[in-house]
Amino acid sequence: MPFLRLSQIYPTAFSLLILNSPGHCQQAGTEKFNKKVIANGLSDPWEIIFGPDLHLWVTESKGYRVLRIDPATGAK
Repeated sequence: MPFLRLSQIYPTAFSLLILNSPGHCQQAGTEKFNKKVIANGLSDPWEIIFGPDLHLWVTESKGYRVLRIDPATGAK
């Protein structure tokens, strides 16, 4: 069984303590977001990326498809 050295554990534990302390938490913003359904009929979308061609590329976990979706029209 591999053992971790204390030098590997302490920096991580220290950073978690600092980042989770109340003085270092980020406050919720007041920004408003709008939502819009772009495409329907997807079979469990798994990953969505915005491609260099200005389209959304979607992989499905159960449909085993890769879809290219135009975000302006929803056309597949």
